[in-house]
Amino acid sequence: MPIIRNFLLVIFFIFTVLAIIGVFISPTWEVSRTIEINAQSEKIFENINNVEKWPEWIPWNREMDNTLYYEYMGPRGVNARLSWSGKKINPGKILITKSDPSHGIEYDMELGYRTMKVKGFLTFEKKGDIYLVTWKDTGSTGHNFLARIFTGNLDELIGPDFEKGLKNLKYICENGK
Repeated sequence: MPIIRNFLLVIFFIFTVLAIIGVFISPTWEVSRTIEINAQSEKIFENINNVEKWPEWIPWNREMDNTLYYEYMGPRGVNARLSWSGKKINPGKILITKSDPSHGIEYDMELGYRTMKVKGFLTFEKKGDIYLVTWKDTGSTGHNFLARIFTGNLDELIGPDFEKGLKNLKYICENGK
C-alpha cells in the first residue's frame, strides 16, 4: 500500500508542478515564417487561394502519409474548405475566411481529435522585384495550463514544416508549375 500511495503522491506532485509552470506561460502562441518568391502576385495568389493546390506545396502531404485523403468543398477563395485525414497525420480542416488578390488569405483551421482551433494567414507583400510571402498560424490554449506547456515549443516543432512548405510554394511559383 505505501508504494501505491507514494506513486500517486509523485504523480500528483508532477501534475501540480506542471500546472503551476503552465500558469506562467502565455496562453497565446504564434508560428510564422517568411520567404522571398520571385514570381507574379497572381501566381502566388493562385496557389494559396485554391485549396485544391495546397497538397502540392504544404509539407503535410502524401509523401509524409500515403493514406492521406483530402476532401475539397466550396469555391476558390472565401468559403473554400479543405479537410484531410490519414493514419500518420491527424485529421483537420481549413476554411478560407478572407481572400484578397493583392495581399493573400486568412483561414480558420481545426486540428486533431480534440479540435485545436487555429487562425492562419498566407500573405504576400511586394519588395522591389520580389514578393515576401509569410505563413503565420496563431492560437490560444485558453485556461488549459497543461496545454500551454506543449504549445510553448510549437515554433520549434512546426516552424521547419512552414519553411519546407514555403520552399515548395516558391519552387511551384517560380517554375510555372
